[in-house]
Order: sequence, then structure tokens, then C-alpha cells
Amino acid sequence: MGYAIDYGQLEIVRLLHAAGATLPAPDSLGITPVMMQAAQGNTTMLGLLIEFGANPNARANDGETALHKAVLQEQFEVVPMLLAQRADVNAASTAGETPLLYACYRANPDLVATLLAAGANANHSDNDGFTPLMFAAQTQCLECVKLLLAKKPNLKKKNVFDDTALSIATKNGATEIVALLKKAGAK
Repeated sequence: MGYAIDYGQLEIVRLLHAAGATLPAPDSLGITPVMMQAAQGNTTMLGLLIEFGANPNARANDGETALHKAVLQEQFEVVPMLLAQRADVNAASTAGETPLLYACYRANPDLVATLLAAGANANHSDNDGFTPLMFAAQTQCLECVKLLLAKKPNLKKKNVFDDTALSIATKNGATEIVALLKKAGAK
């Protein structure tokens, strides 16, 4: 069934499933077919796999889920689909990275808004103490910063480098972001 999934052969996947074939196991990195289809943006195959019982919250060896993969590849149609299937919006990888951190790293305000609306934690920090606001400041995504500030994040939070979102924005010369952070109370 793995080849049929990989090559987008929907009818063959249906036939094999009807004949009792099971979904393929994860690969050596723990990547599941659902993760691959999410990363590739193949909503039809992804929906079929979930219909056949694939777990959208399965984790790869690095702790990432299909939602992580979809956000990192900016698959706009896949993200709401996974969220509708109860994908864990706050799932953290072994490095502590969440889909929201990835959306901020990618400087993608549409994905940031979608994830925040689904309940993503704007105050989560990865294993190095980086928050979504810090990534948004680093990538100079003004719209991402505005969306995150609406969630009243901790402006005093420091990462392992003793940086705050304000110091990151300052170092990067992000004047508008510095002004927004100061207006929000950052010191």
C-alpha cells in the first residue's frame, strides 16, 4: 500500500484497504504516510488515510506531528484539515518546537492566525527558551507580532541567550516591531 500512497493512487489505496491491507508503518525516522501527505499538501490522500484510521497526532522520532510538517511546508489547505481532525495544536517536538513556533519562524501571519484561533499557546517556549514572539521579532514579521500581542504574551520572557523579543527586534533593526513591543509594555 505504501507505493500506492506515495504515488497518489487513491483507487488502489481504497482497493487494498478493502482487501484488508494495513496502512504502512512509519519509516526509520518515524515519519508516517499522514506526515508525508501533510507536508506535500495532498489533502485528498490525507483525508483518505485519516478515514482509514491513521492517527493525525502520531509523532516522528523528533516528536513532530503532521501539523508540524504541514506548517513548516506552509500547506495552507492541510492545516485547517488537520485541526478539524483534532490535531494537537500545542504538540511540541523533542526540541520543544510547536506548530506556532514554526509559523512564526516562517513569518506566516495567515498560519499564525489560524493556529492562534485553534488555541495555540502564544507563551510556549522551546528548549532554548524561544517564544513565538521572539521568532516573529527575529523574522521581522510585523503582522505575526500584532497577532501574538493580541494574546498578551509574556514580554519579559528570556531565552538561553538572555534575549527578549524586544532585544531580538532591536538587534535586527526592526523599528516598527520595537515600537509595538514598547507600546505593549516591553522593557
